[in-house]
Amino acid sequence: AKPDLPLPCPAVRLPASSAGPLDGTKIAILTGWEVPSGWSDREAFASSFGRHGQYAKGNDVQPFRDGKTGEKCRTSTDGLIKAMSVLSAKSESGDDNGKGKEILFFTNDVENPSFLADLSSRHGVPPPVSSLPAFGNSSASF
Repeated sequence: AKPDLPLPCPAVRLPASSAGPLDGTKIAILTGWEVPSGWSDREAFASSFGRHGQYAKGNDVQPFRDGKTGEKCRTSTDGLIKAMSVLSAKSESGDDNGKGKEILFFTNDVENPSFLADLSSRHGVPPPVSSLPAFGNSSASF
């Protein structure tokens, strides 16, 4: 464990393969995640999980809402990854239409149980957090 993180609260950095469980009293940053085979890039991930629905979320981790109806904006995992890719490319090219606009890929087992079940069936929970009460979530950057 490496406790020298510049955070305003207790935190430790642990390898994801560590055998020791956490007690749930500190923030843990798990390092050394192995990317499952077949998930090496956004296209591979979309091929595996693209059919699942997702909320399109902004930096505040809240779903975008339709300006007319107020409904939360939903898309497929594939559609979300494509939208993230378009905005990322615009931002990298200096196109102001992508500036200040970010889409987060973040979900949890309450919002999206089928996606998290599919994800967890293909990728196990790291030993340090396997004994903690479950709250599944997933975030990705592409």
